[in-house]
Amino acid sequence: MTENERISIRARTVAVVGAGPSGVIAAKYLRAEKAFDKIDLFEQRSQAGGIWTYTGDQRDENLFSIPQENPEPGVQEPEWKPKDTISSENNHTNSINGTSKVPSFLSPMYEQLETNIPRGLMGFQDLDWPSDSQLFPHARHRVEIYPRLHIPRPRKHPLQHPSHLHNPDHPPPPPLQPGPSQHSTSSPTKQSHQPTLPS
Repeated sequence: MTENERISIRARTVAVVGAGPSGVIAAKYLRAEKAFDKIDLFEQRSQAGGIWTYTGDQRDENLFSIPQENPEPGVQEPEWKPKDTISSENNHTNSINGTSKVPSFLSPMYEQLETNIPRGLMGFQDLDWPSDSQLFPHARHRVEIYPRLHIPRPRKHPLQHPSHLHNPDHPPPPPLQPGPSQHSTSSPTKQSHQPTLPS
């Protein structure tokens, strides 16, 4: 195929998986570039923030133990909470005893966690920190500014795929098959399924 025969394909939509700090920043700048007609931001938690979202009422000493001696603790099962206790537009509900429930995933963040980077390095050019902020602010305060970043509203989608979370319209993906191409050194947990996004 010659240079003149190549077909140019332009993607019109893009998905950002995870509305933690990196996902939020990616969505913010993808929107600013105006390179896509549609940007879908997916998050399994009830709000943007990823693991920075504080879930103080949930505990699992086996999942986040110190020291963490098991690099592959397994897939986290959600805690099912009444829908009205989680502020989210959640498409994945489960009726338990006639009550609508939504999945809530545990976060490793603790109540008094402070950032380990000065606030000036964690800022956005178009959004200043409040003048009374600490040099090393509480991590929870950082997540609270996400709604002011003009990012796409995260679509709630459980990416770990326990079978009971699946929408009947979207069957669970097949289990991963062992092989060198599916080994990741960047993730501390071993996923039992490949993430898939709804169509």
